[in-house]
Amino acid sequence: MSVARLPPLSALAVELVASLFRYTTGDVVEGFEDAPVFKVDLVRFRDKLLKFADRAEKTGARYFNLLGGIFVGKFCGVGKAQELARKVAEDPKALIAHVSHVEMSVSGNVARIRWGYPPYIDPTFSPPVVASVEFVEGARTWPATQLVAHGSGKRKRVEGGYERWVEVSCYVLGAIALGLGATYVSGSQREGRLRLLIPLTLVEYDVGQSFRAFLEGVNCGLPEHLMRLIAASYGERPAVYKYVELAYEGGKEVKKDDSYELVLDTASLRGASLILRDYRPALKELSARWCECDRRGWEGDLCREVEQAAEAYRSLYLFLEAGYPDEAYKALSRGRGMRQLAYVRDALFEIVERAV
Repeated sequence: MSVARLPPLSALAVELVASLFRYTTGDVVEGFEDAPVFKVDLVRFRDKLLKFADRAEKTGARYFNLLGGIFVGKFCGVGKAQELARKVAEDPKALIAHVSHVEMSVSGNVARIRWGYPPYIDPTFSPPVVASVEFVEGARTWPATQLVAHGSGKRKRVEGGYERWVEVSCYVLGAIALGLGATYVSGSQREGRLRLLIPLTLVEYDVGQSFRAFLEGVNCGLPEHLMRLIAASYGERPAVYKYVELAYEGGKEVKKDDSYELVLDTASLRGASLILRDYRPALKELSARWCECDRRGWEGDLCREVEQAAEAYRSLYLFLEAGYPDEAYKALSRGRGMRQLAYVRDALFEIVERAV
């Protein structure tokens, strides 16, 4: 088996690469030193990567600029990053070699990360997924403070810290493109939002991709308790994910302050997972209605009922999580007034009855 050692950086790009290993078909065993370590069966790993390459090709136009846009061709000799994804998927041994190699150095007031082996993409044109503040602020083991400067170009005056340059190899960018294909849920740079489901532990491929597919129709921000109920419905195989909404409109920077992430533990509700699994269609309907009302500005009787249903399911979540009988009564009381969402209401009653 081959061994992959990812760089010790707490950064989105590294998590995307790690997802290639953590969505497992039995091809990977994970360990941990100062950073994630994966032992890999290359044959089975390649088969899985090719599936991710297919999906990267289908979805890549929605986050084209995040991976460097047209500038990829200048340095890597391809038309788009998805072509790199296909090339890397077909050569998993080279992928592992590149993602396992990182160099860090400081010279003058420039701090430099080089990830992978040459050829590198010129740091002036580094893809936003690695050049934005989401990456460099996430590099918590990096020994340099952020550059403090005023002005730009020839007028730039440095007061302290280091200017950070991130260089990735074409193969590393291909691996990141595969990771986006593996984790992409919905949204686009035109919409200004990209939603990803990133595994933080080993996840069975079929279960993880089923969970991701469930969320594909969720093209808005759901209440946290509803997201946790959905995650728990996939808890027959315990796993931890990070659900990320990137605020990204196609420019150089990911808007960190407007982005959102939520850690989802599918085992958080323990025995309730086997019950919730039977009611995924009701959770799906409530989620779809929530997004519909979100687009419509919450006008009309139906949307008032959707808010009521969300509050009822909030009480359900608190009951399942902590076992408070008062919350079960609140869930049932709030559910009784629902007329247009009868299926969602009936599912609520049945879950409470089975969980008592």
